[in-house]
Amino acid sequence: MRNRMVGFSSASPGVAFAIALLCGWVSTGCLGRSPQVRQYMLGVESLEPAETGAPDVSVLVGPVRLPAYLERPELALLAADGEVELDSQHRWLGSFAENFLRATSLGVARRLGSTQVVADPSKAPFPIEYTVRLHVDDLIAEAGGVMRVRIRWALIGPAGRGTGSLEGPPARLFTLEERRTGVGASPEARVQAHEAVLAELATRIAAAIVEAEAAASGTGQGVGRGRVERGSGPGNGAVHAAHRSGAYLRATRRLARPLRRSRQGDLRCRIGEPGSRNW
Repeated sequence: MRNRMVGFSSASPGVAFAIALLCGWVSTGCLGRSPQVRQYMLGVESLEPAETGAPDVSVLVGPVRLPAYLERPELALLAADGEVELDSQHRWLGSFAENFLRATSLGVARRLGSTQVVADPSKAPFPIEYTVRLHVDDLIAEAGGVMRVRIRWALIGPAGRGTGSLEGPPARLFTLEERRTGVGASPEARVQAHEAVLAELATRIAAAIVEAEAAASGTGQGVGRGRVERGSGPGNGAVHAAHRSGAYLRATRRLARPLRRSRQGDLRCRIGEPGSRNW
């Protein structure tokens, strides 16, 4: 028996080669093993601590409404012919809505220096003064290296300060709309582009809260009526109050940027009233 086995192995080099090739296929996944899937998360940007004097308020970020392609776990790419390509090898870790709200709420918290900024849904053990409700119309990279961005958001509050029947001033609507160029073709570059957009969104939300706080204290310049000052400098849109501390003014100037209003103009609807149901 032993001689037969030795004779078989020495007389059949083709069989030995086939076995070795089969083992190689198995080790490289050629027999049906799933390719490696890479997963990504948002909200990993690093920022310097907020300056002393920024308003320490409680904020609820969310809920958010998303287009259909962001309801999927795969990274999406918009082709030239309008087709949305879903990359099954590169996915969001968890839902995109969770990543979106995580990144935005962390960004707002860092810019305000507040420990009371939470994402929806939340069981926060403190009352919420401001709520930010968001609607994403577009947030997708194109094959040509452009990121299409259109995010509408409503700032509601401050609540619980006796300013009306609903204990809060009218909501204010804003729009972040742009086309970002120079986005790389790799999945990692597209994830970084998403991160950059949400960092800009968090900066604008924090600036609006700073202005709303100034307006609520009686120092605003029409901001409480839904109007936002515009300009070309980095400090435009800030509310300048003579009796505020220097630290507060520095924080306000740093956070405030030109904020684009919704086309609806001067918003006066309240949550629960006609005109607010889309939020």
